[in-house]
Amino acid sequence: MPMTSLFFGFEGRINRRSFWLAVSGLVTFTIFGLLAVVLVLFGIDRASGQTRVNVPAFFGLMIAYAVTVCWSWGAVIVKRLHDLDEAEQSGYREEWQESSLRTGDVYETRNFAMFLALGFAPGAPGPNSHGPPPPGG
Repeated sequence: MPMTSLFFGFEGRINRRSFWLAVSGLVTFTIFGLLAVVLVLFGIDRASGQTRVNVPAFFGLMIAYAVTVCWSWGAVIVKRLHDLDEAEQSGYREEWQESSLRTGDVYETRNFAMFLALGFAPGAPGPNSHGPPPPGG
C-alpha cells in the first residue's frame, strides 16, 4: 500500500505489521513535528541574534500539523478496524463509548487496551466487506 494511501486514505485493510510500522512513523513524525513547531515559535533573528516569537507562523503551522496528525491516525486506525471487520459494528462502538463515559477514570486505560488490541489481534481471515486481506496476512 502506498504511503499516501496508508496515512491519508480510509479505504482498505492493513495487517498488524503495517499497523505497527505506521504507528512508529506517526510517533516519530509527532516528536520531530513538535520540535519543528517549537523551533518556529522561538526562532532566532539572524541579524540581531535575539530570540523572537513568531506567533502567526506558530499557529498556522500548528493547525496544519494537528490536522495532518489527526487525519493520519484516523486513517491508520480505520484501516486496522477494517481488517478486524469491526468498523461497522456500531453496537460495540456505542457500548464502548457509553461505558467510557460512565467511568471517566478508566477512559485512558480503555484507550490503551483498544490500542493494544488493534496491534495484536489477528485480522479477519479471507475477504470481508472492506476488501481482500492485506498482503502478508
